[in-house]
Amino acid sequence: MKKFDKAGLRCFFAAIILASVVACNTASVYDDDATILKGADSGSKTSSVSNNTGDSYTHRAASFSGMETVRTVKKDGSLALDINLSISSGRFKLVLAGGNQVYTVCDQNISGQVDLSGLPNGTYKLKIVGDHASFDLSVQNW
Repeated sequence: MKKFDKAGLRCFFAAIILASVVACNTASVYDDDATILKGADSGSKTSSVSNNTGDSYTHRAASFSGMETVRTVKKDGSLALDINLSISSGRFKLVLAGGNQVYTVCDQNISGQVDLSGLPNGTYKLKIVGDHASFDLSVQNW
């Protein structure tokens, strides 16, 4: 029985260490433009509900850490997004990643239109990036 207890204890500590490493890695994505630009979607969510249809995207989460691609956006001329974002806790941002640049669309509470016509024409990935963020987001008019 003592071997089982020692093995169980080792597994328990290994799980804690693994969870800590994953939590640190997803939190560090928030400030790492290179990972946001080229990295694969990864992270953790709790109480998360999203809907991505037609010309609208909605997402609500009690906690989100990491990065997730919402969709690909092609800019050829003017581009404006109608955004409603409410951040309750943590850090959260909506970004456009394309070429060799990451452009922050918004990283604070907003309700209105964001004009992105100043960005170079091209294809971008619209991504959400969070660090223990509780948020409610709606994006429309691609």
